[in-house]
Amino acid sequence: MNPDKLYIENILKSVLLIEEYLKGVSFDKFKKNSMLIDAVSKRFEEIGENSLKVSLKLKLKHKEVRWINLSKNRNFLVYGLVNVRRIYQEAAKEIPKLKIAIKKIKKEIK
Repeated sequence: MNPDKLYIENILKSVLLIEEYLKGVSFDKFKKNSMLIDAVSKRFEEIGENSLKVSLKLKLKHKEVRWINLSKNRNFLVYGLVNVRRIYQEAAKEIPKLKIAIKKIKKEIK
């Protein structure tokens, strides 16, 4: 099995969970719900961790994915630099684009 397949599947799983967690949730509700903040933060960490393991070959082939930003988001969270507004904005803005790209990559990987 191609190791990238596992990492891409893990990223997609986290993307789908973030979408599920935030469906119909406003920023005001999000910022008041520590469990939701923790859940979304954990998923961003997972996305970042798995993105670090994706092969350079795949990253170079799929430059539409902002790989470096995925790992930066992880680093902000791991090192305790949690910014609730930034987490919510990243989820709202980047997750839909990432979902499209990762689904495309998943189809290509054997």
